[in-house]
Amino acid sequence: MNSLFFIALFTQLLGPDTTITAQVTLGLSIALGHLLWFGLLALLLTIPGCQRLLDRTQLWFTRLTGVCMVGLGARLITTN
Repeated sequence: MNSLFFIALFTQLLGPDTTITAQVTLGLSIALGHLLWFGLLALLLTIPGCQRLLDRTQLWFTRLTGVCMVGLGARLITTN
């Protein structure tokens, strides 16, 4: 699913006249951002206090995310 997002993003940002340098720079910056984010996330989730916090809040976070998704879906349905 993640790759579909980036393919859609790249088609909007990169045109046929985009230089190879710009293409590589964009690709590497996204790869570096992912490496940093998921590396930090992995480190945080190894801390017992963060694990306990996640265990306590996971149900409510999941519910909140679901409500947001339903709201976005409703908005898409009602938008021309």
